[in-house]
Amino acid sequence: MIDKIIVILFIVSISNIVNSCFFLGKKQSVKARGQVFCKGVPYKNTLIKLLEEDSYTSDDLMSTAHTDNDGYFKIRGVCKQFTKIGKKYFNILIFNLDPKIEIFHRCGRFTRGCYGILTLKIPYDYVTKGSEARKWFEAGNIKLGPHLQRYAKIKCIKKNF
Repeated sequence: MIDKIIVILFIVSISNIVNSCFFLGKKQSVKARGQVFCKGVPYKNTLIKLLEEDSYTSDDLMSTAHTDNDGYFKIRGVCKQFTKIGKKYFNILIFNLDPKIEIFHRCGRFTRGCYGILTLKIPYDYVTKGSEARKWFEAGNIKLGPHLQRYAKIKCIKKNF
């Protein structure tokens, strides 16, 4: 019985290493753009993260960007994956690997040092084999405000990121 548990733990740990971004596999890329608003006004200098979402390990950061003075952002990222981003292929455990954007904002009421995080998942159709994505994921006009606060994750940190 203990032998089986050890084998399972070994397989899970190897699967986690192989499925982390930048380790092994073929290059895949994705890019996204959009405009962020806070209460109807373009939201400048807000942090945008492009992540590869992993089910059993922490998400892999592919890239970061900030919105410009008019609230626009463009973000691109490349990831090496043993399995394709966004598809569930053979694995001992099925990993849900999907690219996503996280928008860190203070639009609304947040305690000092706390940020709302709005997450947008990027469909697999926007993932390209190779180091340059072919088409943009159009995030569109993203309207932040108090109405979204109850749906967003909230993260509190001790110092600026």
